[in-house]
Formats: sequence, structure tokens, C-alpha cells
Amino acid sequence: MLASLNENFVQLADIAGEEMVSGAAGQWWKPNAPFVDVDSPEQFHRFDRTGYLKAVVNFRVTGHPRGTLLLTETRVVALDPRTRRIFRPYWFLLARPFGGLIRKAWLRAVGTRAVALQRG
Repeated sequence: MLASLNENFVQLADIAGEEMVSGAAGQWWKPNAPFVDVDSPEQFHRFDRTGYLKAVVNFRVTGHPRGTLLLTETRVVALDPRTRRIFRPYWFLLARPFGGLIRKAWLRAVGTRAVALQRG
């Protein structure tokens, strides 16, 4: 349905024409923090390192009276209580508001591409 978000995310599920789910792990509250290299869904599910977060992003297509609706959702989990405490201020001050802007940009880009493909 959609190409993977980028090289930092691993595709976790792809239901053709309905939904794509990708995941990543990292320490995103740190400046220039690298993503954790997870190469498969199995590695992503097994990843459980203290001091890190895991995020899952989905894109789902559903019918709508005026056409097609594309939805996205992001879920983040801290892998230990200390990381949760460290990440919480970052989440409320930066990730949550700016994450919404990023998701809107993703949706706008997908919509633009879909319209271009439809027009041929």
C-alpha cells in the first residue's frame, strides 16, 4: 500500500489496500540520537533495551461517503519507568504538537500522490 516511512522504520504489517504498520526504536528526546537498527518485525518485537522507546505508526485506508479516508496513528512506549519519566516532558512539549504537524505533512504528501496517480 505505502512504501516504508524511511530506512529507520521496519515494516510490521501490510494489508494490501487497507493498512500499513511500521515500527522504530530510539532515544528521540536526545539531540542527534540514532535510531536502533532493527531489521525485521521479530527483532522489533523482541527489542527491550532499557533507556529506549519503541514507536509504531500506521496508515489505514477506509471508505467515506465523499471518497476515501486515510487515517494515521502513532503509539510510543517507553521500555522502562525511568525512560518514561525522561520522555514525558519531551512528549508533551515537542513530540505531541510537532508530531501532529508531521503526520499532517505525511497525509498531505500521500493525498497529493494519490491524486496524481488517479489522474494518470
